[in-house]
Amino acid sequence: MDIDSIFEFVEPKNQMDETTLFANANERFYQKYKNISNLQEYKLNLDFIRHACNIVENLYDKTSHKTSKKTLVIEMLKNCLLKVKNVNYTEDELKIINQTIESLHSQGKIKKIRVSKRFLKGFINFFLKYLG
Repeated sequence: MDIDSIFEFVEPKNQMDETTLFANANERFYQKYKNISNLQEYKLNLDFIRHACNIVENLYDKTSHKTSKKTLVIEMLKNCLLKVKNVNYTEDELKIINQTIESLHSQGKIKKIRVSKRFLKGFINFFLKYLG
């Protein structure tokens, strides 16, 4: 057996599972935004923050993970900016992000993807991969 096939059967549990899931999501978020030359101008952008919120909302189940979703969103945004431009948020900017996340949540702008949509997307990807 090679190492890749072993990883399919052995899954991390509890805190390790959460850390692994967050690291993977964090890396994919970074990959999406790494080529934007003026990313520091978007660090308080509503769409940038909402995108991170929606990723975390759809990855994490509140009952099985201990860390709050808001904390994870802020960490995702901070890590992306540090990796891309070596820029960090100030305390005032973090307060603005907290308020923005609260506002997005209260307005219903952070959406959970329906199971049917996920299933359909997986079904299409399967056929494109194996038949296309």
